[in-house]
Amino acid sequence: MNTRGKYQLNKLIFDDFNRPSGIVLLNKPADISSHDLVDQVRLKLGTKKVGHAGALDVFSSGLMLILVGKATKMSNELLNWDKAYNARMVFGLFNYTQDPEGEILKAEANVLPPKDNLEAVLQEFKGGYKQFVSIYSSVKVGGVKLRKILRDPRYRFEIIEEKDIKSINIFKKEEGNLIKSIPVPRREILIHDIKLLNTGLLKGRELPFKGIDPDADYGYCDLYVKCSKGTYIRQLASDIARKLKTEAVLASLERCELGELSLSNVTNIESLGN
Repeated sequence: MNTRGKYQLNKLIFDDFNRPSGIVLLNKPADISSHDLVDQVRLKLGTKKVGHAGALDVFSSGLMLILVGKATKMSNELLNWDKAYNARMVFGLFNYTQDPEGEILKAEANVLPPKDNLEAVLQEFKGGYKQFVSIYSSVKVGGVKLRKILRDPRYRFEIIEEKDIKSINIFKKEEGNLIKSIPVPRREILIHDIKLLNTGLLKGRELPFKGIDPDADYGYCDLYVKCSKGTYIRQLASDIARKLKTEAVLASLERCELGELSLSNVTNIESLGN
């Protein structure tokens, strides 16, 4: 399968100095960072010139295009591909990271919207809409990544939402005075397709969240989402829940399609360079 130009997917080209170039599709496991996966490829191939065309969060799994050697110059082009995800969202839970990595601040058991209501709301998200970026993201505001600001132990923050405006107020922890207010950017994104795959209840012990009742039942749904670049599935889950008059966070996220590529096209690190 030709990915772009002279590069064939999962086939490395070696120059006269035995330096590799190419495009590799890997399946990132959950609980390692995208940087960790890139480092594994660097170690396997013995080269530092390795990058990727779109990171995944640590808790996420699925497709990552790894770019080696001269193929790293193609990063911006490949980032524009549409993507598809399988996501599990859990209702009645709230935290700021919108995923298992953050502390659960609110937890309400047995929240499960009726299936008909859920499917109707999902259809409202098909097409384009202006989405606030996830506040725990790598999006830069004033030259600084949002997640870096919010994880700075010197400060505390609060989220202010008024109609179509969202901002983050940053306070000095000791003094309590407002340091600055950061506007949260919005992006025009496109949801090509969204489907309800499954819905039901799970015990707290079956979910990857700390601080919830292990014996309580929590409502969840599994979704398939095909979307444009720049879409935050964590934020999409929150937006869906809000329309249903509740809250939700992601329990898992798998990138299952990348352009025309799927999980059936992946290779493994062990086979690289062989």
